[in-house]
Amino acid sequence: MSCQCVECVGYIPEPTDWEIFASALASKLTPFLRMPIKPITLDMVNTQIAYLFYCAEAERLLLTPMDGIRITGGKVWVKDYILQVQWMTEFFPDPRWGGQEGKVIPLGFFDSYDLYVGLQDPLPFTLIVRFGNRPWDYHTWNPNLSSEPPTHPALLEAYRRAKFINPEKK
Repeated sequence: MSCQCVECVGYIPEPTDWEIFASALASKLTPFLRMPIKPITLDMVNTQIAYLFYCAEAERLLLTPMDGIRITGGKVWVKDYILQVQWMTEFFPDPRWGGQEGKVIPLGFFDSYDLYVGLQDPLPFTLIVRFGNRPWDYHTWNPNLSSEPPTHPALLEAYRRAKFINPEKK
C-alpha cells in the first residue's frame, strides 16, 4: 500500500466514516457554542457528553467510527479561546498484539497494526503502531520532533486518527 497523503495522491481524500462520525457528534455540541464559555458551560457540555454515552451504552450501541476502536466518552475544555474536544477510546473487541506498556490511548486497527497514542508526561504525545507481541515489534513517530508527516502508512493513519481523538493535554 502506498502513502495516501495529499502530496503523494495529489488531492484531498474524501472524509472517512470516522470523520463523518466526529462531525455528527460535534453537531450535538453546537447549541452550547452560542453560550459564553465559562466553567459552568464546560461542565454542562461534559455532562451532556457523558449522558449521550451513558444512553448509548444502555441501548448497547457500540460507537465504532474506526476499525478496531470504540468511543467510550469525551470531555471538552478551552485552549487558546477555542473549544477542544478529547474523545476517550478503547479497543474493540481487543488489541491484536500484546506487550504495549505505559499510558496509551487506543486508535484502533489499520491493516495488521494496532494503533496507539503514547502519553509520557511531560513529553508530547508519540504515535505507536504495533505489529507483533515482542517488545521491539513497533514503529513510532512524534509530530513535535519532525516537521514532515510520517511516511509509513500505518503511522500516517495513526496521525489522522490522533487528530480526531485530540490527545493534547488539558
